[in-house]
Amino acid sequence: MKKIITLLLTISCFLSSFSFTKEDVNIAINNLCKEIMFSQPQSYYQENYVELSYLKRNFNLTGLNLSDSAYKSKIINNYYYDQYYLYSKFLNENAVVTEDCLHAEGTETLYKGSKILFYTLYPNSIKLPTDILEQIEEQATMDEFFGPYSMLIDIYYLKKYNYKNLSAKQKEKLIKLEDHLSKILYTKYIENKSWAFYKLLSTKVLKMNDNPLVKNLDISIVVDYFKNNKPLYVLDEDRIDKNLLIKFGSKKIIQMQANAILWIFLLEIK
Repeated sequence: MKKIITLLLTISCFLSSFSFTKEDVNIAINNLCKEIMFSQPQSYYQENYVELSYLKRNFNLTGLNLSDSAYKSKIINNYYYDQYYLYSKFLNENAVVTEDCLHAEGTETLYKGSKILFYTLYPNSIKLPTDILEQIEEQATMDEFFGPYSMLIDIYYLKKYNYKNLSAKQKEKLIKLEDHLSKILYTKYIENKSWAFYKLLSTKVLKMNDNPLVKNLDISIVVDYFKNNKPLYVLDEDRIDKNLLIKFGSKKIIQMQANAILWIFLLEIK
């Protein structure tokens, strides 16, 4: 049955027309939220849970019954709590995190690419590195997909929280860098590709940055899928990608996929 659904997703991306309304998307969002709750978000990996919490807070998603305090109480290891604390902005818009938190037990050895995100979130308490764009440019080359994808996420938050602290020259470079990374993802993972993991995540991050390349992208097959109460699962196209499965595992793939689709739907009707 899942193979049939996957085949339909592939074929329909070429045959379907733009045949959904705002009401259809809202129904799909409500059904997707039910699926997310069924997948037990309290057991999500930190970065995926806080992203859900961010979406719930910013888009008033009543269908997501999340408890940040309950999630926090389950973290009994200081190493992981130190990292979770850095995401405070996702949980509370008024959160303040100071620079010393980047040098705690659980954060001192964080991968350089991961730390870039936290520099973008706290303009009044963590100093933005003068070479932030050079760091983003460098980290974007560290992986064919996740390099550009992760750095475009960082660019989204950089523009939202720290844009005023960029110089005119940096703002000019940011436009060019964002455009370059967006075209990479669009060409390699969106254009003429079937709806699977990489296309979903690429579409998500380009929509986050309001990129014109995906402004008229037909997402009707994805809307119809969740409008009809279909489940979250790892698509067959992704199941045969052994590198992807080894890197994340099916549980994390579903979490990332769910968040990506939620972003896509919410930004479609904002």
